[in-house]
Amino acid sequence: MGSLEARCELGTGSVKTRLSEIREGTSRANGQRVAVQITPIDAASRESVERTLERATRALTAGKVRGLGEIVDWDVEEERYWIAFAYAGAPLASILERGVARETIVDIGLEVAAGLRALKQAGLVHRAINPSVVFVTPEGRATLLGLEGVRAVGSPDVLRAAVSVNDPQYTPPEAAQYESDDIRSDVWSLGAVLYRAVAGKPFDGSNTNVPGEPATSGWNALFARLLAKQPAERPYPEDIELLLKPLRFAGAKLADLSLLKASTKERSVPVFAIFAVVVGVLALGMIMFAINQGGGIATIAGENSVAKPSASASPSAGASGASATPATSASATAAPTAVPGGGGGGGGGAPPPRTPAPTAPPPPPPPAADTVTPFAGPQGTIFHFVITGLPPSETWRSSYTHGSITVGQSSGEVPANGQVVIDLRTTTGGTTFPPADYTFTVRAAGVQKNVPFRIVQP
Repeated sequence: MGSLEARCELGTGSVKTRLSEIREGTSRANGQRVAVQITPIDAASRESVERTLERATRALTAGKVRGLGEIVDWDVEEERYWIAFAYAGAPLASILERGVARETIVDIGLEVAAGLRALKQAGLVHRAINPSVVFVTPEGRATLLGLEGVRAVGSPDVLRAAVSVNDPQYTPPEAAQYESDDIRSDVWSLGAVLYRAVAGKPFDGSNTNVPGEPATSGWNALFARLLAKQPAERPYPEDIELLLKPLRFAGAKLADLSLLKASTKERSVPVFAIFAVVVGVLALGMIMFAINQGGGIATIAGENSVAKPSASASPSAGASGASATPATSASATAAPTAVPGGGGGGGGGAPPPRTPAPTAPPPPPPPAADTVTPFAGPQGTIFHFVITGLPPSETWRSSYTHGSITVGQSSGEVPANGQVVIDLRTTTGGTTFPPADYTFTVRAAGVQKNVPFRIVQP
């Protein structure tokens, strides 16, 4: 067989696109799970295909790119070319029929838009975006595969010349001539994919409003921009995030949001009141403790007490020491100097030791950067990772590597403090963790953190 079968073991699962077939499989070199795009070509276009793929794969394999499938192998054969992508879940086309949550649709749009931004920066256009080439993991992370129409901007080279490479339902109006190299044509195709996910049916090319949505809906405003007939009226990929992110909460009722704000305000007063009460109780406790120790209202933190000392404790009293006995023991603690001539009325002597004011406990130390607890454990151990220093509001992705095999694990949005906490559950059901050294990796917007851990024999 050809080099594809020699380098990949193909499985039975597959998805058809307009020109290609994408099949699941496993790399024979390292056992990595892959999705393989197989596209037929004619002999006359082989050199053009090789030049285009060479440029595309060089740009896209320099590092893992958010929103784009990671290319792990590829080749051009006599009558076909193939590209093996790292496993990226199931095609969006296979899950649309049972419906997709609006929040997930927003996440899919953000990921694919990030992939288009990377293509634009590399001087490439995709030209074949549809639900069959957008793959989604069980965690909701979306990845754009299917390079059957990729083209270098300004180059005459294309993988298939004079052929519409995309499904007509996802092909923008200006692409009737097949050779569009404007990234905003890809933006239109992304808009058509998101419209299909939101509306439950393909965009018919006439009205960008979603059936059942209010005319002023944020979704309608989004599709009016993405599906504009003229490319110049559409946003560039880097501007899509500003349009999409507010739609995360588009389904929340205004009444619910106002109640949430009101409850926050109402809670703010009792919190400060409780704090004031606690401080007062602590201060009262300190005073009572001092009274019990010294028999009266003692000095606190070196300051004189609020009790007025008796006349016998006053410096103006007689110096002979024969003065009257102090009315209370407070005179012994009201001034730092003992009453002179201690042989008289029994009120002399050194004052009792002062009770130091209690000090607040030190704050807990901040978590160490990029740590794992425990470092080693048998299969079934839950490894707790704390990753810091990530760019806020960016999407993070995690994976673990064993030898040359890398497996995607989870993803999410980096919180404002730049810290992500992840539990890696090394259960044996469905996942094999052989005893070995591993590396856990978290990536976010070009920042990569690596933390080693180890699976040991039980």
